[in-house]
Amino acid sequence: FFEVERRLLATRPIFPTLGNHETTDTTFFDGLLSAPKLAKVDHPYYSSIDWGRVHIAFLNSFEGKFTTLKGNDPGLGDAQAAWLDADLAAARAAGKLSFVFTHQNAFSHGKSGAHGGSADVKAKVVPAMLKHRALAIFGGHDHYYQRGREGCVDYFVVGGGGAPLYDPDEAAPGVAVSKKLPSYLR
Repeated sequence: FFEVERRLLATRPIFPTLGNHETTDTTFFDGLLSAPKLAKVDHPYYSSIDWGRVHIAFLNSFEGKFTTLKGNDPGLGDAQAAWLDADLAAARAAGKLSFVFTHQNAFSHGKSGAHGGSADVKAKVVPAMLKHRALAIFGGHDHYYQRGREGCVDYFVVGGGGAPLYDPDEAAPGVAVSKKLPSYLR
């Protein structure tokens, strides 16, 4: 990873977010980012960082029940939701512009084969985002590019990073743009 990404990493920060593919064996992910060491926190897979006036919260949307064959199920625990509420409150009090990053987004609209948005993230993250005026949520998980607005929350699905692509539902309510193509954000 570091050999391939050396030139990019010399000029750009990368902040990974744990996803469903890393939950069976977190050794590789832990080698890239150790939240307890960097953020001085007890929980290993969610954290936040300030970058100038911007505050970014990184969540673990796969805290569900562990199964040995596929890792952890989707889910976001109550402790993480309480942490996010306090984290976004502190960022707002400090005058920061907040964004939330997670592997499986609260919103994602795909056709057959797509996972869709996480009901747990929607129920536990979106209220904190609205309460503390976070500007947008970013996720992947579904293998396509999509952006839109659900209620008062702007969302981005950027999951076209190399796996076979899924068909997004461009006609779903709230969708502004939906594309079946490799994607990244700049």
